[in-house]
Amino acid sequence: MFITAGEKLDPKYKKWAWDRASLILERKKQLGRYFFSPQTPMEDPSLFRGLAGIGYQLLRIQNPQKFPSLLLLE
Repeated sequence: MFITAGEKLDPKYKKWAWDRASLILERKKQLGRYFFSPQTPMEDPSLFRGLAGIGYQLLRIQNPQKFPSLLLLE
């Protein structure tokens, strides 16, 4: 959502998405795995709240033209 908002409304939203992705990658370095939130006791493989979603969004941040927004049904 913030990637699209950054492209269509204001670049500050895209920067926020990059900053958030950096935090997620840093947490992965510290804890050894990806989490939607630190309170999640186990890994979730699902798309919207799990590993698949985290991976898709990291790909989308790198190349939003190649990976469309699933929420917008692009």
